Amino acid sequence: MKARIFMCNVLLNRKNSNELGGRLRMTRKPLSVVLACICVVVAGCGDQHVEKTQTLTNKVEEKESNDLTEQETPASIKEDAQSKEDTSPVTEEEKVDSYQFSTSIYQNGHLSIEYPLLTQMGDENKEHQMNELLEQEAIKYVTQFEDNDTTLNMDHQVIINTQNILSILYIGNYNGGMYPTQLLFTTNINLKEGKKIRLSDVFSINERFVEQFKQAPYIDWENPSHPNKEKQAAVVEYLNGINQQELMNAFEQADDPSIEDNPYGIYSYFKEDFLIISIQVPHALGDHAEFKMNVE
Repeated sequence: MKARIFMCNVLLNRKNSNELGGRLRMTRKPLSVVLACICVVVAGCGDQHVEKTQTLTNKVEEKESNDLTEQETPASIKEDAQSKEDTSPVTEEEKVDSYQFSTSIYQNGHLSIEYPLLTQMGDENKEHQMNELLEQEAIKYVTQFEDNDTTLNMDHQVIINTQNILSILYIGNYNGGMYPTQLLFTTNINLKEGKKIRLSDVFSINERFVEQFKQAPYIDWENPSHPNKEKQAAVVEYLNGINQQELMNAFEQADDPSIEDNPYGIYSYFKEDFLIISIQVPHALGDHAEFKMNVE
């Protein structure tokens, strides 16, 4: 009954969420135009695109902020989702000293985002290719909000950095709607193959996966030690209200930084031997909800 009452608040906010999502999609510009604008801004308008060098070890960066990566998560999942054969768990032993990071900051008026760049990889071509991907993803996401006058500052955290996998989490607060919204997106890279990893590369997206996702351990990022059971029930009820085929299509589009192409805001990131999957939810339910999926 309490979950039903909770959902009433969700439905009251859903229209506002849809209007915000629609307005954001209208502001999206082709990447070529965005990059051209960036060149003009850097050349003549005084906007800054600065890089600060910051040596990191292979341990995950420690921050004082209430980050998702510091959350406690349930110990197990009842039934593992079906994984694709070429996906292997990330273990502590795989961490190596084969590369380091520097931090770059893109700034354009009221927008800013910091993102990592790889250094000392030993392969200059691959290093350039990976850094170009990291830069394009970060700038593509944040510039979707450039037509609004609201400040948006996004920080990053390196969640996993192994010889084969790099997983980056970005978080920022956006105040452009009727209420503050916490934004989240991620970038995962297969360093061995030199390409981006998407959710559909890790799991087979089908009805079975969707059901296992709904049954996976829920992570309450606002209160990880004591998850709100009422909110969890309301989140699952919200997901159950989405058409099954529509939800499968949404998972297929996961990890795309484009708000238009990824309207449900589904992003994933690796954490040791499992994958965290985040999906956008109404503001009353926390803006985004995370679920833990085992990877074999």
